[in-house]
Amino acid sequence: MPPLNSCCRCCSLRTGTIISGVCGILLAVFGIIVMFTTSVKFRTIIIDTLPDWAVKLILAINMAMTILISVLLIVGALKRYMFLMLPWVMLGILLAIGMLVSVIYTSVVFYIDGDTFNGTLWLIVGLVALVIYLYMWLVVYSFFVIVKEEHDRGAYMKAPFRRDNLPYRHFMVCRPEVSDLELHPEEGQVARLTEDMFRSLFTEKGQLEDDLVLRKAIFFAGMERGLRKEVWPFLLHCYPYQSTYEERAQIAEIRRQEYEEISRRRLELNGSQLTGFRRRVQSVVEKDVVRTDRANPYFAGDENPHLDIMKNILLNYAVYNPGLGYTQGMSDLLAPVLCEMGDEVATFWCFVGLMQRAVFVATPTDRDMDISLKYLRELVRLMVPRFHEHLQKYPDATELLFCHRWILLCFKREFTEAVALRMWEACWANYLTDYFHLFLCLAIVCVYADDVIAQDLRADEMLLHFSSLAMYMDGQVIARKARGLLHQFRQLRELPCTLAGLCRRCGPGMWDSAHSPRLYCIGHDTHCPNTINQES
Repeated sequence: MPPLNSCCRCCSLRTGTIISGVCGILLAVFGIIVMFTTSVKFRTIIIDTLPDWAVKLILAINMAMTILISVLLIVGALKRYMFLMLPWVMLGILLAIGMLVSVIYTSVVFYIDGDTFNGTLWLIVGLVALVIYLYMWLVVYSFFVIVKEEHDRGAYMKAPFRRDNLPYRHFMVCRPEVSDLELHPEEGQVARLTEDMFRSLFTEKGQLEDDLVLRKAIFFAGMERGLRKEVWPFLLHCYPYQSTYEERAQIAEIRRQEYEEISRRRLELNGSQLTGFRRRVQSVVEKDVVRTDRANPYFAGDENPHLDIMKNILLNYAVYNPGLGYTQGMSDLLAPVLCEMGDEVATFWCFVGLMQRAVFVATPTDRDMDISLKYLRELVRLMVPRFHEHLQKYPDATELLFCHRWILLCFKREFTEAVALRMWEACWANYLTDYFHLFLCLAIVCVYADDVIAQDLRADEMLLHFSSLAMYMDGQVIARKARGLLHQFRQLRELPCTLAGLCRRCGPGMWDSAHSPRLYCIGHDTHCPNTINQES
């Protein structure tokens, strides 16, 4: 791991490395000019009997070497080639030692000559310059470590990035970086939702006084895992935020009775209805359940009762919502909910709430997926124009096939379960937007767009490339980037009409009273079908 993640908390390590190289060149050139245009006398520390011309020659050679290794550093940073950066890294630490010795020696000479003021001034200024130099060296070294890691991986040729089923082409992936300037202004300033904080939000009757505080904390920082059983029913609209303890108890009892009625209806199916249900639903559910999250200890083992509970919930949901029934992928969404909630009835109604949130969970129908991809395609065009231009170079690339799994399974296959659930909760919070899942997709595209463009990947190669990233992406980086992109989006003064639907409120909404973007029409000669009633 590199010692630093950014340079001066405002730019990437790569930019900081290039700046260090440029500064090295400028200082060396300035030193050469001063040395040959002024009457300042130079001397060495160890051998102070050398003639002035010899000392200047030695210093000029050193300055020329500094320019050379600084140029190599800049080229190495631009090309991400570690061997070009190595001379600067190695000689840089030697130069730091030399600076320290020079500062101390010169100060001591001043003190010996009785010039206390200049000796102290030289010591302070010299040490400050040394600290600044050491920081810039650390920036360069941090970026060198990143480039070295990329070199050692050999573009997925070594563990843990090796794939036994790699396609005919190996893909290069650079370490993702998100500078502080790309972050949401409130990033890192909002506290995680703890049990004490959660309890403090309720009145004596059990009503949430300010659900915005709850949703904001979850959006930015998540929650303690032990709170999920209580918080998720609010996020998934099983309970209204303003409901009291008594009202929630009544709702829970009503939902328990409704679930029992659904189970009874399923068990009473007979004749052709039962035959059709078994063929269309039950046979598929039984196949999917036994292979869903079996690595999770909660579902491990052949006689695990939790598998039966999962099967019952999916079968009952097909009866509850016969229009949708069961589609593959639902078991992947249900498993984490069951694992966290534990109770069958509570899990069922949370799952109902999850599936009703069509803007987050795109059920596998052409219309739902088309809507999500339409918005995502426009967001890419608006906010990552270079990647959009690359997509237009190849047939079918604008279909964004590599995004389908992200949306259908809510990133569950792209990140570890802990990270994916954290993303789910951020989406469920409906803070600032009802479409945060699209900004998570956009963040992945933004972070890895340069890799795709640099390698000129075609549509099929992009699909393989992003599939290869599964479980190796940094979820925290992606989430932070997504919140930053959302902030940038909300600052836009005008939006294309194709994103009109993205601005409509279906929850708390996206825009506040301080800002409402103007919509402009694109691609419509006469009447624009994408109208919107802008809300203040």
